[in-house]
Amino acid sequence: MTQEVLAEYPGMKKIPFEVGRGVGRGKVEAYPSSESRSPRRGKNYIEFLSDTEGSPRNEVKSMLAGEVLHFLGSRDEKGQAVNPAFRKFKDEFRQSLTPEQLAFEQHFYRKMKQSGHETRSFDDFMEFSRTDAYIRGYLFPDKDAEFLQPGVFTNQQKRLLERARTFLKTESP
Repeated sequence: MTQEVLAEYPGMKKIPFEVGRGVGRGKVEAYPSSESRSPRRGKNYIEFLSDTEGSPRNEVKSMLAGEVLHFLGSRDEKGQAVNPAFRKFKDEFRQSLTPEQLAFEQHFYRKMKQSGHETRSFDDFMEFSRTDAYIRGYLFPDKDAEFLQPGVFTNQQKRLLERARTFLKTESP
């Protein structure tokens, strides 16, 4: 399945990653090579969890492609963009968030923090989770995703995300 995703999205080929199955609850988790909680420390690792068992193949492929975005838009240990072109898309998207979107994210962050499900700063929450969630939600939507609702994205954001899609589909290895 990994090869199918890379064939469809050649812009992801430059990012080395491994895929495996875990036993925890949930669907899928991406661990960058620097992540201390990673089951494969030192490697970009995508772990499919118990809630994906029996999922249709196209949904699993979409989840896999969406998780690779975490690595593609990240920075290495020295702070350098792993993929500068895709990192630019991610930075531009984050800067395009409207005051209403940011207010929603701040409210969501406070709820997560109060429930004990979030320990990072708001900036890290946006950098490592929520900005990627918006991008993934548009490019690889989940059938239950909040990002399928009308009005979630501005026209400017849609244009930017379509440029990112073109990059992923055409970037050569």
